[in-house]
Amino acid sequence: MTEILYAKPVIDAELERLKSRTAKLKQNFNVTPTLKVVLVGNDPGSVIYTNSKKKFCEKIGADCEIIKLNENIQEDKFLEVVNSLNSNKSVHGVLIQLPLPKWSRTCSLYPKRDSYTCKALQFRFFYKKCSRYWSKPHRG
Repeated sequence: MTEILYAKPVIDAELERLKSRTAKLKQNFNVTPTLKVVLVGNDPGSVIYTNSKKKFCEKIGADCEIIKLNENIQEDKFLEVVNSLNSNKSVHGVLIQLPLPKWSRTCSLYPKRDSYTCKALQFRFFYKKCSRYWSKPHRG
């Protein structure tokens, strides 16, 4: 027998669950979940995608900031931005939106803050090359 499954009720239930969890974090711990999105350049698809992440965060009561960087940014300046996000205890997740400039072979997030941007191979390469930029993990 064929059964038709509807996604909307599942999505709505999950949104309510996330709203409730966000509200509890705010009420019980005075913590607002915060996502920072790093967008290098103005790729149209990337702009749409990052804006959708911001709208989703707003929908569940979380904070989201899109950090827009010039497409000509130098690697060291980019890493300074990422390092500041890694060391910011009020940031709970970071998304580095692809594509990145040609100089970037990897991304540079501390693993606990990565909101699914980095891949395992990129992580291994970056760890060897740039671990000096990482802050110590935030505990708490």
